[in-house]
Amino acid sequence: MNRRHITFACVILLLLIPAASAKRILFYEISSGNDYRIEGGYSKLLEELRTRGHDVASMTKGEITKEALTNYDLLIIPDLNRPLKSAEISSIIWFVLQQGKGLFIIGGEPTSVNMLTIPFGATIDDGRLVDTTNPITGDADRTHFVISRFNELPTMRVLRQGITKVGFYGGYGLRPAADAKIVSTGDTDTYSETGSFASGSQPPISAATIFGKGLVFIHTDAAFLSDQHINDFDNKRYGLNIIEWLAISSETLPQGNSTQELQIIIGEYKLENARLLQQVTQCTEEKTSIFNINAQITSELLDAKTQVEELQHGRIGPFTPTNWAIIGLGVLIFISALMVSRKRAKVQKAEDVLGELGYEMDDKKGKGGGQGIVGGDLSDLGLKEEDLGI
Repeated sequence: MNRRHITFACVILLLLIPAASAKRILFYEISSGNDYRIEGGYSKLLEELRTRGHDVASMTKGEITKEALTNYDLLIIPDLNRPLKSAEISSIIWFVLQQGKGLFIIGGEPTSVNMLTIPFGATIDDGRLVDTTNPITGDADRTHFVISRFNELPTMRVLRQGITKVGFYGGYGLRPAADAKIVSTGDTDTYSETGSFASGSQPPISAATIFGKGLVFIHTDAAFLSDQHINDFDNKRYGLNIIEWLAISSETLPQGNSTQELQIIIGEYKLENARLLQQVTQCTEEKTSIFNINAQITSELLDAKTQVEELQHGRIGPFTPTNWAIIGLGVLIFISALMVSRKRAKVQKAEDVLGELGYEMDDKKGKGGGQGIVGGDLSDLGLKEEDLGI
């Protein structure tokens, strides 16, 4: 088969495989502590998944069966702390191997978890990892440190996108086997408390595998997606990348590693395309918002320019300085007339009072040549002219 035929086959596969869409996700929580339940310490993860359109449910009673898994696309098992029954493990293997679905194992007690991980090609060590050179700021626990080593694999490109650092909060080392691929590791000086991983061994922390028609991802620390730590470093992005990768379905293709790997690569490109389209939409919305802001600023600048021109032409508001002077003079005249009117009213009132008492005003008498009193003296009444407002 030449290159043109291969390209044509890839295009046909790309057209046949549906784009990533909302998935139905089941959390197995029967043995999980409250810190790792979606109604408890995983509530922020639950909110994020629902925001992205996924249908999310939890299993808190009963046993895992094929019937219980049939309606879901992805099974997430956080903090497994009790051994699963052989029938439950068989149902999970069927779910991944034959149904082409995804399985995400997060942390848990090694003895219990290994009963499930060994069939998928990985074993979790029982010694907690220690790293003293990459501590989490403000955290004195040596088993809490920062992961910054991630492998670049052709079929797992989605896992690395946007990831530089992930917090690690007391997990274990991982021993992949068979076809399991190491995704992230500790640093050169990371080691295990039991000595099973020596300093310099770079203990694996995450691993992924194509298993039959489905996908499996194992991460040995359940705390990195808890409400307490999900917003640390790139924790949330890493967790969501894992879930998106697991959501790539293999059920439309026949089994065979080469074909499945091609399908996964195509699925990853479709995910990247969806992300790019989302970014284009966001950029378009931001561009529209910036355009509206620019239009508003332009309008305000025009208003300011008009006001400046009015000031330059001697206008203050709607009037010129001359107009304002005339208006001011008119106001002063009005106030003066009002004061004279009030003075006259006071004099008239005084005349009326004196008239009732048998007195009258004389324009030829009075203080300063003003009005005086005829017919008597105000002192006879115990009054002064000032008392009458004269």
